[in-house]
Amino acid sequence: MTLYQLGRYLRLERNRQKLSQDQLAKISGVSLNSIHNLETGKPVLTTTLHEVVQALGFTLTVKKAD
Repeated sequence: MTLYQLGRYLRLERNRQKLSQDQLAKISGVSLNSIHNLETGKPVLTTTLHEVVQALGFTLTVKKAD
């Protein structure tokens, strides 16, 4: 999965949960700019990604590619 694809998925999930970017930023404790960058596929800190994913009710798992 690319950063762009991940960002699109997280944006869809945020919208499904009826959250604005500002609300998600406050819930996750990251900046609004970080939410925007994440949703548009720009690089963000791993800690930022982790906080946003957790705030949306998911866990982040890394596994070896086949």
